[in-house]
Amino acid sequence: MISQRIRVPLLFMTVAWFYLIVGIILLVMEEAGIGSYGRDPVFMIWFFGFVMQMIMGVSTLFLPSRLHNQRRTDHRMLAELILTNAGTVLTGYIYISSPKSLFPAAAVGLSMIMAAVILHILGITGAVFSRIQPGSERRWE
Repeated sequence: MISQRIRVPLLFMTVAWFYLIVGIILLVMEEAGIGSYGRDPVFMIWFFGFVMQMIMGVSTLFLPSRLHNQRRTDHRMLAELILTNAGTVLTGYIYISSPKSLFPAAAVGLSMIMAAVILHILGITGAVFSRIQPGSERRWE
């Protein structure tokens, strides 16, 4: 059984591999002449879908991811996962289908990704600076 501590980070990393495969498929389709959307959507999907989610998953494993309330931490990580995926799918879809009228919606997708990054940064820095250090009675405040 997978412990609760690594369940959500593994979900981040599993979804990241999915985006890598989707990007490869889209790139092969573009090279074969099946699609005509260019390479920008593929690289956007690889960056936001694969690289960013892999970093988020690994950083929650290696940096202290426990705040005072574990349930709050798990909810924050799930919110990051949902925001990142929704933003990546929305932005990727808009860039692949490329109707110019939908480009303002791409800003919404990118804003969702930015919100996930801000949540992640706040969670990681909060965990680092509010942790009780091993062997220490004091907390950094």
